[in-house]
Amino acid sequence: MPTIDDFIRPKEWVSPFALEFGNSIRQWAEEKLLPIRRKIDEDWQEHQLIKPLFKELLVDLGVQRGLFPAELGGLDLREPATATMVMLEELSKADCAFAMSAGCSTWGLVTILLEPHRNMELLREFGPKFCSEDELYMGCMAMTEPQGCGRCCLA
Repeated sequence: MPTIDDFIRPKEWVSPFALEFGNSIRQWAEEKLLPIRRKIDEDWQEHQLIKPLFKELLVDLGVQRGLFPAELGGLDLREPATATMVMLEELSKADCAFAMSAGCSTWGLVTILLEPHRNMELLREFGPKFCSEDELYMGCMAMTEPQGCGRCCLA
């Protein structure tokens, strides 16, 4: 019997690799994230629950190394856009805020990570941190429109 995945993710567009990757992310989310997702909302100050989850997903499972070139310790993930979207979709089924945070972790680097515009000079600077097998590094986005921050931009 068809499931929702058969409609939102047509099989002819997604490779067996991306499907397998998505299944492993789904299994991880069901085992690790779903059981405590309501408690995570109350962990907004100390990050005792969320930080270990991000470390396990991004560092221990190697997700944050996925788009980096192998020569810098990355995984040079095949089909980076498809695999990333499948991962975010699977994480969103468990917790969409967690998925967004995981996705934004390297979002700011995508323009220098992907071919044909890969910038090896900048990647040599960021690679050692994001390809670390020990520490969690997360990027963040700090952007707004000038009118979003009040008068400070107009002074």
